[in-house]
Amino acid sequence: MSSKYQFISGIEIITYTIKKLNIKLIKLISKEMMLNEAQTKDLLDKFVKTNYYTPEVVSDIKEEKFQQFFIS
Repeated sequence: MSSKYQFISGIEIITYTIKKLNIKLIKLISKEMMLNEAQTKDLLDKFVKTNYYTPEVVSDIKEEKFQQFFIS
């Protein structure tokens, strides 16, 4: 029995969620600052990039603890 359903990993769910929340936050900031559509689009183009919302998976506890410096 063949299934066309494709399972997604936890990292894909997290990446998708972070991307959507980043877009929502940029739109909220644009609204608060009363930016026009072109300015909002510029912000989205500048800040919605794969490296900004894709978490890096590390295999070492030392590397994981090192990441905490960038989070806080």
